[in-house]
Amino acid sequence: MPDARTLFDQDQTTTLSGLAFSPDGTWILTNTGEVILWDATSGTSRRMLARVGGSVVAIAFSPDGRTLAGGTGNGRVLLWDPASGRLIGLARRSGSLGLLSPRRHR
Repeated sequence: MPDARTLFDQDQTTTLSGLAFSPDGTWILTNTGEVILWDATSGTSRRMLARVGGSVVAIAFSPDGRTLAGGTGNGRVLLWDPASGRLIGLARRSGSLGLLSPRRHR
């Protein structure tokens, strides 16, 4: 079992408002106002993801781990490629989005 790593120190004033693990456990996605992708093995940040207006309030990995999603307070859904950190999709929904969770279909 890997050792626990500290991504945030309790002395920091950063507020963690979102946390998601990739389905295979190799990546961690955090939201502190900035959405950051971390390597779960080394504990190092790999990239900060681009935003397009509005604060990100919810984050998630797709079930296959190949897409990252973020919902904003102004109703946008942002989709990123985790390999490049590039924004690959943007959708608008009416109303606010406070919870974003992939649904598994059987």
